[in-house]
Amino acid sequence: MGRVKNQELTEPNSKTTDKPSNSAQSHDDVTVTLTVQQLREIIATELQSITVELSSNIVSRFESIESELTDLRNDLKKFEQSMTANKDVTELHKHLTNMEKLLTGNNEIIVPRHATMVPETCANNIATAEDVQVKVTEAIAEQQAKQEKRNNLVFFGVTEHLEDENDSQAHDTKIVLDVHAELKVKPTADLKVTRIGRKGQRPRPVLVKYLASDTDTRTELLRKAKNLRKLPETDKLKTIYVHPDLTRTEQEVVRKLHAECKRLREAGEDVVVRRGKVQPRNNTLSA
Repeated sequence: MGRVKNQELTEPNSKTTDKPSNSAQSHDDVTVTLTVQQLREIIATELQSITVELSSNIVSRFESIESELTDLRNDLKKFEQSMTANKDVTELHKHLTNMEKLLTGNNEIIVPRHATMVPETCANNIATAEDVQVKVTEAIAEQQAKQEKRNNLVFFGVTEHLEDENDSQAHDTKIVLDVHAELKVKPTADLKVTRIGRKGQRPRPVLVKYLASDTDTRTELLRKAKNLRKLPETDKLKTIYVHPDLTRTEQEVVRKLHAECKRLREAGEDVVVRRGKVQPRNNTLSA
């Protein structure tokens, strides 16, 4: 009603008063429209910012969770390995404990129902273990000795000069080289020639060491050494015998073979020691 009254009061100038009113209303409408648009842009920007931040937080959280899971897996694996190791140690400790009880005569582990047999059983086991250990030690020592002697030869029957050690060394070396020349075997390297054993009435054996590169020379000379027996009686090399450098165990075996050979010869048999056996002299199959 107030609006109508104003129109009535200003009726003469109604046309001029209506235009400003319409202009003001249009200005207010534009202002409101711009404000809504700005709000929409602000909201959209904020939403985008929130979305990016949330996405970043989610990715970061997932990475953190994955890292934690990896650490947990590693810890679990270490724990399992530790448990396995502890189990192995426990089993080993149990085994060693049983062995200790076995060796000390604990009847709870060995024969719980036959306590009277335990001391004897343990004594036998201990003796057996000691015997095995001794045999293993001897076998290792024997193998090492063979390894050290595999490139050696021993010359028996070489006359010895006892007056001067230097002259004796030169003499022995010359005889050894003469044997090689006689059998047409030429060493490819220098030989180490030394006397072994204690000085006595008989000439001591001469030990000849070949280099590893001269193994074939050693083998060939040993094979041809029997030809020295074919030399004339006046030849000083005829009395020389060449043998492998044997270990104490091998020497004992050879000694027993020659003793057996001597016994059989005295009994009328014509036998010889050949290839580690006592065989008939005419046995060509084993020659």
